[in-house]
Amino acid sequence: VASAGKIVEEAITAEFAKRGIAVGDPDADLIIAYLLIRQGSSATSMDVGHFGAGRDAEAILEEAHQKGVIDKHSSDALETGAVVIDLLDVQTNKLVSRTFAKRALVDGISESARRQMIDSAVAEALAPFFN
Repeated sequence: VASAGKIVEEAITAEFAKRGIAVGDPDADLIIAYLLIRQGSSATSMDVGHFGAGRDAEAILEEAHQKGVIDKHSSDALETGAVVIDLLDVQTNKLVSRTFAKRALVDGISESARRQMIDSAVAEALAPFFN
């Protein structure tokens, strides 16, 4: 079973490849960073392993928690997952684009369904950048 991070990386690579852009090119103009957020009815957590140090991950987590847990007007116990994708200028390390997508997390789904869900979230998150 592939980790969510590995599937996200594969999905990002595939979305760029659809547009003829190679990920991992040493002469690239952009750095791709992503953050995974998991949220339940009372807690929000994140995986920052591919987001980069010294960036505003805590602020993103705090905003997600405020909107998804504290301000939530529903009593649903549904868990959600989100991917936040940042594209940074390789020369200046400045943010070029920040996009995100979220999905309901479903326990016990097949590996194939899980991959499809992550692929669609990554495609949704990157769509504004490509448009």
